[in-house]
Amino acid sequence: MLPLLLLAVGLAGWQTYRKAVSEFNDLLDDGLKQVALTLRDAGAGTVTPPSFRNSRIQSNGSDDSDDVEILAQIWLVDGGLVWSSAQDAEVPLARKAGKSKFEANGQRWRIYRLDADDGRIIQVAQDQREREKAIWKSLKRSAMPLLSLIPAVILLCLGVTWWGLRPLRRLAYALYARGPDSLQAFPVDRVPAEVQPLVAAMNVLMLRLQEALSFQRQLTANAAHELRTPLAALRLQLDVVELTADAADRHAAIAELRQGVARATRLVQQLLDMARSDAGMASSFGRLGLADVIRDVVQQLQPQAQARGIVLQSDLESVQVSGDADSLSMLLSNLIDNALRYAPAASTVQIVLKTENDRPVLRVIDEGPGIHPQERERVFERFYRTPGTPGLGSGIGLSIVRDIAVRHRADITIGAGPTGGACIALEFPK
Repeated sequence: MLPLLLLAVGLAGWQTYRKAVSEFNDLLDDGLKQVALTLRDAGAGTVTPPSFRNSRIQSNGSDDSDDVEILAQIWLVDGGLVWSSAQDAEVPLARKAGKSKFEANGQRWRIYRLDADDGRIIQVAQDQREREKAIWKSLKRSAMPLLSLIPAVILLCLGVTWWGLRPLRRLAYALYARGPDSLQAFPVDRVPAEVQPLVAAMNVLMLRLQEALSFQRQLTANAAHELRTPLAALRLQLDVVELTADAADRHAAIAELRQGVARATRLVQQLLDMARSDAGMASSFGRLGLADVIRDVVQQLQPQAQARGIVLQSDLESVQVSGDADSLSMLLSNLIDNALRYAPAASTVQIVLKTENDRPVLRVIDEGPGIHPQERERVFERFYRTPGTPGLGSGIGLSIVRDIAVRHRADITIGAGPTGGACIALEFPK
């Protein structure tokens, strides 16, 4: 504020100075004109005015005076200079009547010429440098009171700013005093109106931090709970392997152990996918071919499908969507993997991509037990599994699918397939 204030004062002062100098010059020029008129009237009918003969018109001699010494001359049209108030001053006759400037012998003059009706030419002049000194002296006396106010204005601005920022300082002290778990909202009614938007925004941030910390605590607790079961099973299976002497039983125990390791690995991968989804990894959006992403995911999951004799049947149109390829690949992996886990052996999982009402629609259809209509909303909750559902799922896959779908502004619905299984549809924006 202070640099801007000083700049404004400087510009205003410069404009005022120029205007004041112009007005002073006009005033002094009027003075020259009045002296010329006085000389003309005083010497009417004679060559030189008796009252001004052999005299020099001067200021009052005071150092504080703004008067400037005046040089007066009388010329004849055809006779040259006949009288001058200062014999030692050499000022030639101006070429035209009225105001003009002239420089002679290194000295600058301000001149007023008056042509009388009796053939005389009356010329009055002032030293330009003396005039400028007088103008500057007068302006300095006028500006001193205003200049003395600048420090007072600066101090006033500093004081008002310091006083006005007290609410922000109190808010800063309150923030410094808070601990890492103190995320309560700040009272908005105790701060000035100018600071209320800042406090409101901070309260929104506090709410988001509370939600994030709550989610992290819930994620940690759920992950520990979910991992405890497969890890305990792995430990038991290891004990079985160590205690089993029969080769066939040992082979079966190792197979169970391998399945337990695969389940724990999948659970950890889903937890990582969920953390990536919550962190907003889908930030590099662009136009991409959804069919190409589906083909890559189907190719990756073919070994899993072949192990259970399940046929992955694709019916894909070439459509373009706006999204992030990695996030969509994560969505499709969890969606198709979920279908493979609940579909019976030697069945078919269909992946259909069509354009309906100018919108790309993706459907994954299995021949499993399906999802009861009352459970179709709850299956998107994290770590929720439908009671009585077979398999060893963790209840994370569909929640990841929903989060990524929301970020891509896609509508997700669950229905029934032609054979009674589940049909999960995603409708992408145009």
